[in-house]
Amino acid sequence: MAPAASESYGRSPMSEACAGTLQDLLGDLDRAAEAGRKAATDVRPDHGPRIMTAAEEGLRAAWRPPPSRNKEDVKREMQADRARNFARFGKQAGSDFEPACSKRLKPRVLDPWTEERKDVPDRTFAKSYSTIQFHAHSEPLPEPHSSLCSKHYQEVLRQHQRERDKHINPVYHALQRVKKVEEQLQNHEYKRQLTRDMVSRSAALALPTYSNNVKSTLAKARRAIATGRQFGLAVGVDRLVQEEDRDKARLEKAKSAPALALHPQTPQGAAKHLRNWTGPDHPARCLREST
Repeated sequence: MAPAASESYGRSPMSEACAGTLQDLLGDLDRAAEAGRKAATDVRPDHGPRIMTAAEEGLRAAWRPPPSRNKEDVKREMQADRARNFARFGKQAGSDFEPACSKRLKPRVLDPWTEERKDVPDRTFAKSYSTIQFHAHSEPLPEPHSSLCSKHYQEVLRQHQRERDKHINPVYHALQRVKKVEEQLQNHEYKRQLTRDMVSRSAALALPTYSNNVKSTLAKARRAIATGRQFGLAVGVDRLVQEEDRDKARLEKAKSAPALALHPQTPQGAAKHLRNWTGPDHPARCLREST
């Protein structure tokens, strides 16, 4: 008895209360774990082990054994439970038309438009478009093209198009003519310089070796050109100067095109005022006095 008294004497009331509370907590945890294991091992009809409420369990379709082939068993079952089909399928009625979240179906309003079309065939308002579509009004015929004409008239039309382009864009074509004449003038000048250089430095150039017949032919051509030039100079005619003058005349004619003028030329017969009609100091009444 002495050791027991000494042990009881060594424990305080607070320690005994804590020990009892810990034992109760461990017991609750054990019971909860056991219930969880039992619920996890419970076989459910559809989805395997899971916990459902009583309401969900009541909505589930109950499992029934396959029907017997014996007539007596079938007759006894039908007499015992005449409302079996309703009990099996009545609580699932409407599940195909209502979503799983149990929302109400949205009502539809019978408006005058729908009421008017309830006896009208779909071809009058809901027919899809056909593959081939036509406009309600006739379309204009395509414009005729030049390939419908004869070959002679096609050439006439092409010439007309060229002349029409020159008439519509006179400045562009005038500048093209000036450019062409300048290139021709530079080409002639380059040929003259090249000829003078070859004649003046013929002894210093490394000329190719020709046969005697070729040399005699070149000598005859050179003498003929020199003789013609001498006769022209004798009568006062210089072919080189005439050619240069013709090139310069072509260039001046191309640059003096009316399309390249800064202002249009005054037509013949235009009225000439006694005073120059310029400046801000001439009101409208001066027009009658100056003409």
